[in-house]
Amino acid sequence: MAAILSYQKLKIAKWEHAALIQTRDMLAAGNTREQVSNRKYRKEGALFNMNLASEVQHRGHSNYHCGTVACIGGWMHLIDSVGFKVGGIYSFDETEAATEYVNSETDRSSYKDRSSHSEALSDLFFPNIGSRYEKITQKDAVIAIDKFLTTGEVDWSHVK
Repeated sequence: MAAILSYQKLKIAKWEHAALIQTRDMLAAGNTREQVSNRKYRKEGALFNMNLASEVQHRGHSNYHCGTVACIGGWMHLIDSVGFKVGGIYSFDETEAATEYVNSETDRSSYKDRSSHSEALSDLFFPNIGSRYEKITQKDAVIAIDKFLTTGEVDWSHVK
C-alpha cells in the first residue's frame, strides 16, 4: 500500500484515522467473518456486514443476538470505544452508540464528539452502488479503505 495520508489531509478526526487503520487491518487479517445473510448468523466470532452499522441487541429482540455484526464505521466506533472483542459480545449501549455514529455526520473534521462521523467518510460508509451492500466482502472493504487512506478518494467500483 502507498503512504497513508494524515487525518488532516483526509479531513477526518484523529481518532477516526487511527480507528480506520485498525479496522482495515482487522478486516485484512480475517479477524471477522462474512455474515451469511441478514437472518443467519453464528453466535461465535465477529462478523462483517455493510448492511448494518452495528447489530443492536434490542434487549433480546434482535434477529442476530450476537452483538458482533458491524460495517466499516460500526467497527471503527466499537474498536475505538471499547476495543476488539475476539468472540465477545458488545453491549446494547456499545452497539447503539456505534449505530448513532455511522448514521450521523458532521462537517467538522476536528470534532471530538464520537456521536457523528466526519463528512469525508460518508461515501466509505454508504457506498454509491445501489442496494448491493450485501455483496461487499471484507476484501472489497479493504480495497476501498486503502484507496481512501492513500488518496482521499472513495471507490467501490470493484464490487461485483
